[in-house]
Amino acid sequence: MRIKFWGTRGSIPTPEPTAMRYGGDTSCVEVRSGDTLIILDAGTGIRKLGHSLMTDPFFRGKGAIFLSHFHWDHIQGIPFFQPAFVPGNEFHIHGCFKVDSRLEDAMRGQMGSLYFPVKMDDMASCFQFIELLEETVQVGDCSVTSRYLNHPQGCFGYRIDNGKSTIAYATDCEPWPDRRRDDKLFELASGADLLIMDSQFTPEDYDTHVGWGHSTWLDCVEIAKEAGVKQLCLFHHDPYRDDESIDAYLAKARERFPNTIAASRELSLDLLVKETEAEDLADGTEHESAASTPAASTPAITRKSNAPESWEIASREEGAVLFVSSPPNLSLMNSRKFHESVMDLLSEELHRVVLDLTNLEYIDSAGIGSLALLFDALKKRGLELALCNVSSSIMSVLDITRFTTIIKVYPDPAAAAQA
Repeated sequence: MRIKFWGTRGSIPTPEPTAMRYGGDTSCVEVRSGDTLIILDAGTGIRKLGHSLMTDPFFRGKGAIFLSHFHWDHIQGIPFFQPAFVPGNEFHIHGCFKVDSRLEDAMRGQMGSLYFPVKMDDMASCFQFIELLEETVQVGDCSVTSRYLNHPQGCFGYRIDNGKSTIAYATDCEPWPDRRRDDKLFELASGADLLIMDSQFTPEDYDTHVGWGHSTWLDCVEIAKEAGVKQLCLFHHDPYRDDESIDAYLAKARERFPNTIAASRELSLDLLVKETEAEDLADGTEHESAASTPAASTPAITRKSNAPESWEIASREEGAVLFVSSPPNLSLMNSRKFHESVMDLLSEELHRVVLDLTNLEYIDSAGIGSLALLFDALKKRGLELALCNVSSSIMSVLDITRFTTIIKVYPDPAAAAQA
């Protein structure tokens, strides 16, 4: 696996002479594994990456872009990404699903006529927008695992594993104030060959920046040590930090974790095959390294492959409230039959439909999409959608996707009926 840093700066570009060594472009990291191209964030650094791809004989016209979040310093380079203007090229843009700020809307919005003269539709390549929950997806020969980190409006960290080497990307994250360790960050970083992590602040200036969504170099060192990371890369440098300032805290970090580097302008890294893998390849045998596989690649709740396609609606009406029992697999709600059945139950006296999630065993991106469709369909009829009997695991997904900002959640049917 090969990594190249095209943008290393946080918050805003810093094209200044005193910042040239560590770089002034905002976040963008290129990851190559064979023919697979993965781009982490699309800050201003993606402009230079795009220029490089235009003359790269190994670039096949396809790539996967994984956005940590939608703040400007992580998306503002998209309008200047040259390969996106080439007909026939194809890019899959991934990001966190949020019901109140959709991925495609965020990308198109920054190129609206108020802000930019060129529309996204004028970019001749094919874009596909893929909204993620906390899950693992396959991109070429790499598995990419996403986990939610602490940052205003939310942020995804990613773990990329090709079976031979592993990198963890955790930009724009801040320690949670009420816990000693961020378990999701630890999960992403555990045993990684390289951890790329937000080090925007120093411990000295963090006290005046609590809640801004960033870590210190000391936070990076502590998670690297505890998670058994092989190499730590300090990233997302503060725009007010010049090269000498970064040199100073890099030296302090190395005192505590010697194998620490700081992301610098167009820095390239090659992650070698793990020693155990190399030995097995020499022997002609295959070996799966436990360190290269995130514990969370297995979902906490196993998907039921035999979910009944013929599931029937169970419902009851209490006054102006209609209660509908959810199927065990919420993705079944995509079916026309389900929506038609719910609509047939509606009456003029109703003002709320409550979806009872007692039977819901898990929820994935398809299920979240189904919930959004039902919400929209009822809204057009002037009806409110609410939920009840939501398990803690389902509730955490609804919080991350911000469904709880638009859909009321009640502990049980009685509470929903009385509201």
